[in-house]
This record gives sequence, structure tokens and C-alpha cells, in this order.
Amino acid sequence: MPLNVVDILHNCPLFSEVPAAGFQRLAAIARLCHFRKGQVVFRENEPCPGVLTSLTVWVRHLVTLMEDVTLRDAAGRLARFLLESPRAADGTIKLPGLKRHVASHLNLTSETFSRTLRRLVEAGLIAEADNARLRLLQPKKLRQVVEGLFPKL
Repeated sequence: MPLNVVDILHNCPLFSEVPAAGFQRLAAIARLCHFRKGQVVFRENEPCPGVLTSLTVWVRHLVTLMEDVTLRDAAGRLARFLLESPRAADGTIKLPGLKRHVASHLNLTSETFSRTLRRLVEAGLIAEADNARLRLLQPKKLRQVVEGLFPKL
């Protein structure tokens, strides 16, 4: 019996928890591709076909979040977040929402987030431009914080 996209998706554990509406959208955009044995599908550092690109980006994002929660303390999580945040032309970082939302994204309480932010300011690694914008003063030292080497205060 020939394979079809819906059957393949139904039998894939990765998609087993997708709600019906999402599954229908996924099935509508999915396509079945056939490759010969030993055929190269794509090479490292070359664009890969279809939904693989966004899937790998999402998986990498989730792995990074899991690493942060399990391997980094609050300072390391916040430092990594700041280093990876987009900077404005004046070099500042605008927090993408309320501090409590950023704290939640980093799996921190609001109090821990504020206390950690204050520690980074007191250590001279960052400065608060205003309530929603920060300036990185010492990115190299922030990278050390990400690696678990918070400077002695």
C-alpha cells in the first residue's frame, strides 16, 4: 500500500500531540518526497528543503531553553538573553515586554529577575538606560557570566 502524507504524519511521534486544526494545516502544506537510497538530500551549511529549516530552528531554541534551565543560574540565563537580544542603533537593548514576562521566559520569578539585573548593574556589566532599555557595558564579561563565571562583588 502506498504511503501518504497524512498516514506518515499520524505515525510520527513528533506530531502526535498536534491539535486537529493544526494537524490539518500541517497535512495541507506537507508534501511527500521520494529519494533514492544513498541520494544526498542536503549538505551541511546548504539550505535544506521545506519545513526542516523552521523545525530545526525551533528545536534548537527549545534545546537552548532547556540548557538554560538545567545548566545556568539566573545570572547566566539573563546574561545569555541580553547578549542574544537585538540592539538598537544606540547600542541599547529594549526588553521585549514587561520585566515579569521576560522573567517568566527565563524561568525566573520577578523578584529573582530584578535582583539578578541589579547584580549585573552593580558589577558594572550593564546599565539601565530607562525602565525598558539596557546597555551592555562589558559584553565579554557577560559571556563569562553565561559560562558560570560571575565576577566577585
